[in-house]
Amino acid sequence: MSYKLLAFIILFISSSVFGQQKKLDILLAKWEAYKHAKNPKSDTSIVNVLNSISTEYIENTSDSSIIFANKALDLAQSLQYHKGIATAYANIAKRHYTKSNYDLSLKFILMSLNICTQQNDKAGMANAYNIVGLIYLAQKKTNLALKELYKAVSINKSINRLDRLSANYINLGLTYFQASKLDSAIHYFVISKTISNQVNSQQLIAMADNHLGDCYLEQGKVDTAISSYKSVLQNSQYQNDWENSFAFTGLAKCYYQQKKFKEAIENSQKGLLLSQKTNTKWDIERALKILHESYSAVGDFKNAYHYLLMNKVYSDSIFNESMQKKIDVLYFKQKQQENKIQLEKKQMLEEKEMFIKYMLATIIVIILLVLVNKALYN
Repeated sequence: MSYKLLAFIILFISSSVFGQQKKLDILLAKWEAYKHAKNPKSDTSIVNVLNSISTEYIENTSDSSIIFANKALDLAQSLQYHKGIATAYANIAKRHYTKSNYDLSLKFILMSLNICTQQNDKAGMANAYNIVGLIYLAQKKTNLALKELYKAVSINKSINRLDRLSANYINLGLTYFQASKLDSAIHYFVISKTISNQVNSQQLIAMADNHLGDCYLEQGKVDTAISSYKSVLQNSQYQNDWENSFAFTGLAKCYYQQKKFKEAIENSQKGLLLSQKTNTKWDIERALKILHESYSAVGDFKNAYHYLLMNKVYSDSIFNESMQKKIDVLYFKQKQQENKIQLEKKQMLEEKEMFIKYMLATIIVIILLVLVNKALYN
């Protein structure tokens, strides 16, 4: 799992995939009932339904999230429902974040933050600062990311939002890990795990354990890393294919370092199966890399070659997706610039037409004055 993808998960405190689909179905049914009512009454509850649908679609990485966020935005603006407007902007920002459209994501989350600040919506402000921090993290602007994430921490502490605070601490850990400050990363992952135990957030406990495993492995503490990864797999209260995929692949890396290549192959294959099931290309590529290296180490060059080719396919796919997203962002910026130029030309033309009309009116007035004066003189 890439750190950008993990950070995306920390935008939310998710339920199971089944639970998400069931919730989405209920919300869509409410929206359909509203649309087909004889005399539908627009109120803030409908805005909340539309925003909730948008949120569910973000977790499913669907662009329908933006469609429903815009519906919520239009209705909220007509009702002057500030919280609904801020939430809609935040949802649009989150979806652009998941698509790596960071400039657009930043634009919309700052609009949300502005409204939340005006309304003194502390929870909304903390959410916005967290997302701004994740945008900077994805852009590798570590210092800016830390600054925003600490703001989110401060607010969530003040309003005692322990669930969100735990998520903020994981994001801080990720930021320090990216900056290769492993002791600080471990510090925040441990704090997150402690708070998650208090609020019984098994999902965040699993995330913390997985990334503690990465930190310990990076420090060369292989046995401690193995213990962290196994904690995820042995957690009877929470099992998740995404987290388990990460844990199996982490174990494979550990066993590879210990030259236990049979165990490395076994665990990386388990990680590969789960990552293929969840269609997480970064995790698939990670598992394939270890499989290639492990088979090479035991002299099974047929399998080593097979997994090397698969690894190249996924690496190219990830690279191409990344390049396409960059192209899409540049195209959008180009269109923005073209629209700006067209707007400026239109404004200049309108100003020119107004000037001509003014001059014609002035000339007509002068002619009339001359004619009137002449008539009076005669």
